[in-house]
Amino acid sequence: MTVRLVAFAIFGLLAVRPALAAEGDRTDMSGEKVVDVTAPKDVADRAAKFEDSLKKLGFPGRVAACQGMVDLPAGTEGGDHAYGAVCKLDQGGKQSEVLLCDDTLFGHFAMAAEKFGKARDDVALFVDENCTGDAGEKD
Repeated sequence: MTVRLVAFAIFGLLAVRPALAAEGDRTDMSGEKVVDVTAPKDVADRAAKFEDSLKKLGFPGRVAACQGMVDLPAGTEGGDHAYGAVCKLDQGGKQSEVLLCDDTLFGHFAMAAEKFGKARDDVALFVDENCTGDAGEKD
């Protein structure tokens, strides 16, 4: 599992956060396929997978709810899908809002716990930069 980490405290947790985009890095998703995930069962299933990834990393608590979920499909039938959403983490009654993403093929996972955009394009860009099959590779 590939995980992007930048340490800072949030309710006693080590959180994951992407590096800021460098000059010349892509800052929009124009031309990319972004699919909204709106079916309650699909959102709940993906939230459970986010929670599983967090537990594997030793994070306490649970993913209480997610909103604004997007899917960036790889473009081939049965190919990789990368998902992201703004989610509420519940840690013994203390709640925090985080941005999470993962993919279905390569094991990428990332979390931003402060100063992140909540708009659809912000979530999609975060997913693309951190959780797609080529995340971390330089063109």
